[in-house]
Amino acid sequence: MEPFRLCRSGAGTGRLRGDPSHAYSSQRCCRGRHGHLGALHRILKRVAERPASLLVTTTTNSPLLARRLAMAAAAGRKAIRVLLVEDEEIHRVLARATLKAAVGCVVLDEAGNGAEAVRRVREGGAGAYDLILTDRQMPVMDGHEAMRQIRALGVTTPIVGLSSDSLDADVDAFIKAGADHFTPKPLSKEKLNHILAKFNLA
Repeated sequence: MEPFRLCRSGAGTGRLRGDPSHAYSSQRCCRGRHGHLGALHRILKRVAERPASLLVTTTTNSPLLARRLAMAAAAGRKAIRVLLVEDEEIHRVLARATLKAAVGCVVLDEAGNGAEAVRRVREGGAGAYDLILTDRQMPVMDGHEAMRQIRALGVTTPIVGLSSDSLDADVDAFIKAGADHFTPKPLSKEKLNHILAKFNLA
């Protein structure tokens, strides 16, 4: 797989190649006067601006999803409704870029902790999302407890656990809490394509 990089062609111009997840670990992205986070944000922001696909985000409340889906329909795209549960900004930015690169149209709702995720699912209803991606370690409520409460609401939406901890015991804990699948961080285009194919969302 081709590394993700910004290819410069003259002053102030360039183009992006490869998988967004490679920017997460690339040492070349760690340099520059703005440091690691600033450089990564600038690169992934360029991905989110690509016109090849549509990414619609909402960070307020789940009832707005209906309007976001209408926007996607108006653009003539089949929308996949995703809830991203992640407290770290760098991983949210990476996930946005990866979803943008892999999917034709994504309606993305974001929650910064498990309690907020449960609230969004409760407000949106059992069929509000096509896919839920969740971290484990978060403030207020962790991913495991959030999954248990979401399942208790009768939600059968596929839930995929995301974590840097990927030992067998970590994976088993996700599955026992209600996840259908697990993938280690960082989320890459290849991993996301596998997830989408597994749950017939491709």
